[in-house]
Amino acid sequence: MSGGAPTRLRRPGVALALCLAVAGLAGCTRAAAPTPLPAPAPEGFFVRPVSMPVPPSAPALIARLVAPTPALTAPGGSHMVEQLQTTIRPGGGPTDLLVLGRRQDAGTDWLHVRLPERPNGAAGWIDGNVAVLETTPWRIVVSTERRTVTVFWNAQQVRSFSAVVGAPWSPTPKGLFAIAERIPLANPDGFYGSWLLTLTAHSTVYQHFDGGDGLVAIHGRGGSSLLVPLGTAKSNGCVRLDDSAIGWLAKVAGPGTPVEIV
Repeated sequence: MSGGAPTRLRRPGVALALCLAVAGLAGCTRAAAPTPLPAPAPEGFFVRPVSMPVPPSAPALIARLVAPTPALTAPGGSHMVEQLQTTIRPGGGPTDLLVLGRRQDAGTDWLHVRLPERPNGAAGWIDGNVAVLETTPWRIVVSTERRTVTVFWNAQQVRSFSAVVGAPWSPTPKGLFAIAERIPLANPDGFYGSWLLTLTAHSTVYQHFDGGDGLVAIHGRGGSSLLVPLGTAKSNGCVRLDDSAIGWLAKVAGPGTPVEIV
């Protein structure tokens, strides 16, 4: 790892959260679409009734950018929120964005998407012609109170994992986010385990941390991180899972998959 002391963002009167960063990678980076009929549960899954709140409207819609495009404050507007590229940092994977809504305006299909940059909850409108759309039945809910990561398939709970979440003084930020990038790690025995799933969530305390820009991630455990037991609130804001759990999650949940942190 590289990087020096983290740089704090101070906002008077506002409770500040803290997340963990990975050096060079991430910190711990109205026409409705038709709703397909639910398919049978994946083979080998035991489907249980939903036992906790889940984000609405499964399956979720994901937009993969095929050309650079501005994200605008309104459909067809002139004010840009952010210029988006077809690849995303830190790993250079494709830009897959969670679609929050759709609107037809002057014959153009506009997509309201969750943006991968600061501030948390940032969103913008993109021209639907620059994206290829697909759906995902997968959704993830992180409970900071229960210290769990629960995975839903077509609004049905299929797996729940014990996790390490942010400590009281460095809480995991709450809100509706999405997986930004899925990164296999070269050293599975390192602190972050075998996989890093960066989110569109960012630290509201650290603008820079240990060489990264304060992205929040769901990742595995290895090395000294194994000293912190699962089911505790002792991370700097990222969500840590057992390596078998993060390996399974990385297989089923790709970029754009919604992640609600409650």
